[in-house]
Amino acid sequence: MQDLGIIELIEDGRIDLITSSVVEFELKKTPDPERISSGLKVISLHSERITLSDKIVKRAKEFEMRNIKAIDALHLAIADVEKIDYLCTCDDRFRKSASKIKKLDTKIVSPIEFIEEYENDYDNK
Repeated sequence: MQDLGIIELIEDGRIDLITSSVVEFELKKTPDPERISSGLKVISLHSERITLSDKIVKRAKEFEMRNIKAIDALHLAIADVEKIDYLCTCDDRFRKSASKIKKLDTKIVSPIEFIEEYENDYDNK
């Protein structure tokens, strides 16, 4: 299989991009207008947009008690509550902290790790 990027996988309908109001909030705080613009283009490809609920906020508070930063706890709670398979992040500290949480069905991966797992799964089918 040729090497594909995440955006190509989304555009080809091979994977679904699920985004949230938290992703949009965090993106808009970015000081670089070009990053905001490119980020908004990517999240416009979403198949689903999740908004915060009481259940998500409650779960996020549990993650915060495990030393996960508030904004990251919200991302993780959304993924956990909504049963999302993968949460992709470039934040190594967040990935390391989240990996210590037991009984979490969502895999926290870097974009590179996601592509590697996708290609391994695809090649084995």
